[in-house]
Amino acid sequence: MSNTVIILIILAAMIIAAPVAAQPGMGMPGRDKTKAQEFMFRVMDTNQDGRVDRQEYQAAMQERFDRMDANGDGLLTRDEVATRFEQLQQRRQAMQQGGE
Repeated sequence: MSNTVIILIILAAMIIAAPVAAQPGMGMPGRDKTKAQEFMFRVMDTNQDGRVDRQEYQAAMQERFDRMDANGDGLLTRDEVATRFEQLQQRRQAMQQGGE
């Protein structure tokens, strides 16, 4: 399996996991799943027509990729992906501590 395929799988898993993690009792206390999904939809629906087209979706994925690409070389290393996952985990932990 090529590195590109692996990275795309990881990115897809992050997108799928975000709403699940936002459920009450699933890592983000007090967050409502519906509100988290609505927020993600609004972020991707840049033209605010109530739908997310392929270009809007791809732009959102590109933004996520760019956030992980720490050195800006257009390639993701395992270290860059691991660093981003750690940052997200720390953010969730901080939110949990702040919400308790």
